[in-house]
Amino acid sequence: MLIGTGRFNVRLVSVVDLQAQTVLGHFLLDLNEAYSVSGAHLRTVG
Repeated sequence: MLIGTGRFNVRLVSVVDLQAQTVLGHFLLDLNEAYSVSGAHLRTVG
């Protein structure tokens, strides 16, 4: 399962066993860090 964090290209990844109704693990996936993207080209909308 992927959950948005409010940060661009950052997701909370959760591994869930639905049959056992338990969470097996979680990880904060930061694609900006993984691919050396600064996000400086982005601007806020609104």
